[in-house]
Amino acid sequence: MATLAATAARAREDSAAIAAVNRKRRRVAESSDGAGEPRPRMGQLTRYLSVKWALASGGEVGHDLWCGYHDNGVCVVGLAPCHAALQRGPIARVEYAPAVLQAIETSVGKPKGKNRYQMSRTDVLCEVVCKDGSRHPVLVTAAGSLLEINTALLDKSPDRLRSDAGRDGWLAILHRDPSIGAPGKLLEGGEYRRAKAAEAVAEAGEDGDLAGAAAH
Repeated sequence: MATLAATAARAREDSAAIAAVNRKRRRVAESSDGAGEPRPRMGQLTRYLSVKWALASGGEVGHDLWCGYHDNGVCVVGLAPCHAALQRGPIARVEYAPAVLQAIETSVGKPKGKNRYQMSRTDVLCEVVCKDGSRHPVLVTAAGSLLEINTALLDKSPDRLRSDAGRDGWLAILHRDPSIGAPGKLLEGGEYRRAKAAEAVAEAGEDGDLAGAAAH
């Protein structure tokens, strides 16, 4: 009986260990795009989107964005987890461009299309202001008709940009319009991961050069 009890106990332990490994594998699969690149944490809004990445939006290193595309033409834009604004501490506020706010106020109830505010990929969507006083302009990146902005960021939860980027921390929803122009260069997960690795190597080299110059 003792042997049977011990065997049963080991079996339960093995089963629990296997279940834990499977849970970990599921979490990794859900948080990855299949190429090892972490995705924004998906909520109901962004669950069915194909996520791509904009490296150094507007030519600013560290100003990376994610763009989630749906087959129906809808695109959701948010800050990449490594965006410079998210590395500066808590977010004080999000200031949408005046033209964007006005467009949202006047477009309530209008169908998507020509009656909506048209944005090109180089238009400024908003500025993210951190509590340390730094300001980070965000370009819309995806050309199209503006459908919605995240008013929750305006009210009382701007720090959702850091804590819940892919669920409640998105910035804007657009409907793509090829007639306005193509989106900026967007990378698949694997491409983005390799680009960030190369960026980190370059920054490390620059830091080493500066340290060497200071030593002399």
